[in-house]
Amino acid sequence: MITPHDKCPECQSDLQKDPGEPYHSGSYGEPPDEGYPPTMVCHECGWEADPEEVDWNPKPTDTQQAMIDRIRKKLLETESKVFANRVSPTFDDLFGGTPEEDFDWVGEHDESVKGSCDDSDCESDWHQYSQAINMGRKDGQTWYYVVDEDGQSLAGWDEREGDRVCQSILDDLWFHGQQRIHDFFAGNIRYSLYVAETGSDPLGEWFKGVPSPDAAIKSAQNDLKYL
Repeated sequence: MITPHDKCPECQSDLQKDPGEPYHSGSYGEPPDEGYPPTMVCHECGWEADPEEVDWNPKPTDTQQAMIDRIRKKLLETESKVFANRVSPTFDDLFGGTPEEDFDWVGEHDESVKGSCDDSDCESDWHQYSQAINMGRKDGQTWYYVVDEDGQSLAGWDEREGDRVCQSILDDLWFHGQQRIHDFFAGNIRYSLYVAETGSDPLGEWFKGVPSPDAAIKSAQNDLKYL
């Protein structure tokens, strides 16, 4: 077997992926095209792997797996510390620096956070979630709420709808504020470790090629520096 990260067995050059051609049933008088499956080829000497002999999802080595386990342990330790030291925002924190007169701000969606849905019926399993913050004040009433990609409210309040600011709402907003920053990098790390262990890239992060365990591990290590 050969993996996408091996060298050419003939000349030791880097191998490149040939994506193959899908079957085409033909149309407008054109004959069907049987196509051919993806494989690995060498552009230096012309060597081509037997498609049946390519392992597209190589497992990490023992050394690589040990690195993955260490990163995952460090991530869990960091998450515990972040949660233990959490400080909920106050109303003044959220509205400090806003205009004294009435205003209505509609936020733009942030960088998506990667997460696994853990749904056995989901083909992808991994998804990206973004949120936006809308806030404002009118006639003495305030609103500050977080919405998802579909505009559904996730947390916050709207006094125009009869809501009242309370500590439980402010506590919940921590998860969509300071915790959100942590979740961004933590999601990247978890996804990179998933790619390193499975060789699968459902979100297309490595769209230019087949991700290697080493590259995915390095990506996780880089993001760990920000936590």
